[in-house]
Amino acid sequence: MRSGFVLLWILVVQSLMACMPPAGPVVDPVDRCYSETSRAILAKPALACLQTLDGRCVPLAPFLERCAAYWPDCVLFHKFYYWPSHIEERAAQTPEGTVSHKVRFYDNLRSTCDPDFNDSGRTHGDVAEFYDGEGLFMGLAVYMGNGLYVPLPLED
Repeated sequence: MRSGFVLLWILVVQSLMACMPPAGPVVDPVDRCYSETSRAILAKPALACLQTLDGRCVPLAPFLERCAAYWPDCVLFHKFYYWPSHIEERAAQTPEGTVSHKVRFYDNLRSTCDPDFNDSGRTHGDVAEFYDGEGLFMGLAVYMGNGLYVPLPLED
């Protein structure tokens, strides 16, 4: 009878241990993604120019300086071009009618790493490259929250 009790006790303890979290700190997947991705981006070299979809290498310094001059209404991470991005074809209403154009959307680490994050005002990513109807780069827009983007047009 005593051996049956000991065996039962061992089984109870083992099942309780199986339910316990693993030893060591538990790292939230969002925190892990943010930490690993930001470390990887910071380790990459800063670029002097942005490779645009129209094949140009547009200097980044004027965009970074102009955004910094608008601070705190504009904050542009200096290596945003390493964030995940995708390209979409969009239609815009102009006085001349509807114009089809391309936009490259960049998603910051919060938008990338946190699946529960949703900002319905963020319609063009966290940073967007805009192109005209002929496919020429026009400038950037930086999302600052509440549906508001700061336009940073290309200045020749």
